[in-house]
Amino acid sequence: MKIVYLPVGAILAIAAVTSGQASAFGFVILFLVLAFVVVDTIPDFLIRPYVSGNRTHVGLLMFAYILGPIAFGFYGIFLGPILLVLLAEFFRTIASYVLTGRQPHEQSSLSDY
Repeated sequence: MKIVYLPVGAILAIAAVTSGQASAFGFVILFLVLAFVVVDTIPDFLIRPYVSGNRTHVGLLMFAYILGPIAFGFYGIFLGPILLVLLAEFFRTIASYVLTGRQPHEQSSLSDY
């Protein structure tokens, strides 16, 4: 859990206690749990290995994180790395056939089964 959630949780807890609403304290616990699960755990353990696994160079990811916001504004923080991964996978799969003139192997279709 990132340390920023502890002061935010403490401020929310103080606000809940001083307002006299006991049900607001449940919101503080819900916030801390969701912050830990949704913001920390899922991106760190599920999404990051898929997006920036061994196949994507760290320098390219830094390039995408820096130039993404420059090109797309705030949304570029997310769009930059996504576009980088899409372009990298395109060049790994499709561009090799286009540049060499090879034909891809015949794919099976649903009618084959």
